[in-house]
Amino acid sequence: MKRSVLFNSIYASIVICLLGAFLWVGCMHDPEPAVQVAANSMTLQTEAITVNATGAVGADTTVSGMFVGQIVDVYIDYGTTMSNTTDLTLSFYSPLAMGNVLAVTDNATDGLYAPRLAPVSNAAAAIANSYVPFYVNGTLLLSVGQTLSGTTATAYVRYVK
Repeated sequence: MKRSVLFNSIYASIVICLLGAFLWVGCMHDPEPAVQVAANSMTLQTEAITVNATGAVGADTTVSGMFVGQIVDVYIDYGTTMSNTTDLTLSFYSPLAMGNVLAVTDNATDGLYAPRLAPVSNAAAAIANSYVPFYVNGTLLLSVGQTLSGTTATAYVRYVK
């Protein structure tokens, strides 16, 4: 009888030691995070849209590639021979022609522009001193007019994708 009590005590001690060892090893392992957060995948992209003035008053249009994102700024490079009567307009083209993003009139000086949209209230009244960037999911149209025929201008549109 004493032998079985001694045997049971040793067996119970071994089982408790093994369970303690497994618990200790399990606590030493770093648990995997329950939720993994994706890294910020926003990137700054640049799309060059070039337009060539043709015709008697030097007018033409060019459609951009596909944009998906938020317009940060537009750099206009007028080239070397544009006249100071040049009008450049950047507007929404597809899927909907929703209006102008940027219009620069009677200018031939290269420049950086940050076009912004004034939001409105439910009553269609402009919200004072509040501007938001243009969001695009489609193509843009660059138009040039009232300049020398045969000249070229490029709009470099930077946007966050």
